[in-house]
Amino acid sequence: NPGILMLFTNRVFEFRWFDLMVGLRINLVMGSAMLLSMCCLILLNPEILFITKASRISQQVGQTRMKETMAALDALFGQDPLYLESGLRLSDVAARLQVDAITLSQSLNSVRGVNFNQHVNRWRVEHAKRRMAAGDHETLTIETIAKASGFASRSSFYNAFKAVEGMTPRAYIRHSKERLAIGEGA
Repeated sequence: NPGILMLFTNRVFEFRWFDLMVGLRINLVMGSAMLLSMCCLILLNPEILFITKASRISQQVGQTRMKETMAALDALFGQDPLYLESGLRLSDVAARLQVDAITLSQSLNSVRGVNFNQHVNRWRVEHAKRRMAAGDHETLTIETIAKASGFASRSSFYNAFKAVEGMTPRAYIRHSKERLAIGEGA
């Protein structure tokens, strides 16, 4: 009977319409409550919205402290080549600098854009390059130079060298010889 079917579909439609309206009311109430709580939070803590002069000064002091930490790290590594120790840890260097490990780590990340291991590996690669420039690669293996530069393994040396120089140690030696030959021929 079409009348019964029409009555049945109208009730289903009305029921679903009612569910939709109740759902919208609940969402409106929840949204209003969240908005009200955010307004109260902002009224109670207006510094959330603004960087205050004190926080800017604090950031500047933090940046100055980080730069000072980096200068101290460079001076330490320049005087005492700790980076040649293969088991060197962040905490060991931080203790030598008399700063906490978190400050040293944050300084490296913020000022230099590298982590502790990347920074140490850069110093180690520079040491290896100096050894190669001195001709050590003619009497020593690259692995021996890597160990003397603080690397624990050949693969870590090759990976770090390629990350810093963009080429393998052997390619670097070849390239250096070519530059030297061009310089002598000119």
